[in-house]
Parts: sequence; structure tokens; C-alpha cells
Amino acid sequence: MDKIFKECVADLTMPKGWEDVSYGNDVCPSWEYRGFQVMIHHPDPKERELGFGDDPRFYIFRAQEYGDAPTWNAEAHTFEEVLSILNDEETWHAVARAFVERHGDEPVSLDEFLHWAETKADLHPEVYKEGEQICLLFDWPDEEEDDGNEIIVEEGEFSLQECLEDIAGQLEMGKIDQAKALETMSNIVDSFKREKS
Repeated sequence: MDKIFKECVADLTMPKGWEDVSYGNDVCPSWEYRGFQVMIHHPDPKERELGFGDDPRFYIFRAQEYGDAPTWNAEAHTFEEVLSILNDEETWHAVARAFVERHGDEPVSLDEFLHWAETKADLHPEVYKEGEQICLLFDWPDEEEDDGNEIIVEEGEFSLQECLEDIAGQLEMGKIDQAKALETMSNIVDSFKREKS
């Protein structure tokens, strides 16, 4: 199986930030990026597992929903299409709408839904976390502007909690390492303390 999985991606160069999350019992390997999981079939349809020969090569869904019926999914024939789908704001809106439809009772924005869910405390923590991750899609830094060594904090007034949550989110997404996150969090806390005194 390992040989087939390697053949499935041999013609691809995975961009920075993509993580191999393949599971040996799946029909093909998969990679995760920005909370999306991308199943990648063999480039030759004849080499794919029986029943998948006519399917598009790439199947995309939210990684948190692995093993469940996805609230949102997409298919693509080329890796360029995959990148286009994952970087399209319309995709993010569709993912947010599908998330709210699955977990909410009323058609509201994802921000409103998460605020409501936070006050009700009846949403499973993993589901709430997925909602936060979807929100982060809209604030994701441009790849061209981020060299991976800088902490990105937008201009404006932010609470201490918002700043720390932003750094924690960047750490979780692999944009910064733990040492950089701790250093930056410490600097932010010190800065807030100086402003308050």
C-alpha cells in the first residue's frame, strides 16, 4: 500500500504548510491544509482502487469531519484546481454556511453563531474549535507576504485575549513554532502591562 500511496503524489510538490495525514486503510493518501483534507487518487485512473476510476483525482472536505458525512466537499481534476478552491473566499463562505446549517437552528453568520454557542455552552468543544478554524480562513495571511518567521498582527485595537488567541491560532496552524509563540505572547503581555500602568 505504501508504494501506491507514494505513486499517488509522485507528480506533485506539496506547498509549504501541507501535512501528510494519510491513513493506511484509506483508498488513497490525504494531505491537510488550513483545516481542509485533500484525498489524492492515483494520477492513472486504471491504478486506482476499484470503484474510483471514474472519480475526479482530488476530493476535498473539512479534516475535522473525517469519517463523517461532510457538511461541505469539493472535487477537482488538477492540483491547480485544488489550490484555487482552497484559496477562494467563496469556498470559505460555503464552508461557513454548511457548518452553521449543520450545527445551528437559524440562518446566521458564523461569527454570530459562535458568539451564541459560546454563551449557551452547548456546542461540543471540538465543533466550536472547528467553527473558530473556519473563521480564521478569512484572516489567513497571504502566502507571498508571509515568510514564516514573522508574527502577523493586523493594525487596530485588540484586547489582550484577542492577541493571545491570534498567536495561539498561528501556532496551531503551523505558521510559527512554539518558542516564537511563547516569546511573542510574553512580549504582548508585558506590553499590555506597561500600557495599563
